[in-house]
Amino acid sequence: MHQASKKIRTIIFAGLFLGGAVAVLVLVLYMVNTKGEALSEQMQLIADEQAFDKQHASLAAAVRETVDDRELLEGAVLKDKSDTIELLSLLDTVAIAQGVELTTKQLSEQEVSGPFNTLVLDYHIVGTETSVIRMLKILETLPYHGHVTSLSVRRSELNSTGLSEMIAEVSLSLSIRKHD
Repeated sequence: MHQASKKIRTIIFAGLFLGGAVAVLVLVLYMVNTKGEALSEQMQLIADEQAFDKQHASLAAAVRETVDDRELLEGAVLKDKSDTIELLSLLDTVAIAQGVELTTKQLSEQEVSGPFNTLVLDYHIVGTETSVIRMLKILETLPYHGHVTSLSVRRSELNSTGLSEMIAEVSLSLSIRKHD
């Protein structure tokens, strides 16, 4: 019996050893799995950060490359009331040089969404056909972001010199920067 009891002890010891080994194996697998998940999360964070850095570098390069374009475009927008006054004075001077009578019928700033408002200028222009057409071309090609929104042209009756004059009604919309 002594031999049988040794076998039983050996079997129990082997069973305990096997159970312990299995427990250690399960614990090691759990730790490897946990560390693997943490590693995956860190790798994803690094990949996200690298993508962000790459996008940031691309945007920074675009900003550097478009400085001249942005400065050119900025000059095409009225910045404030003093720019508006300068433009109106310039148009009055140009009208005199073109030999037309330029009358401002409306000057208003309209609120619109976005970084710019719209400056609306309505003019009444009277002069010879050639001078009115030249003035209209000047208004149409102003170096500002904007456009002619309406235009009507007609001839007047003969004036005191026996010549007919041309009368134009023109409406312009120009971009003006909003100020907070």
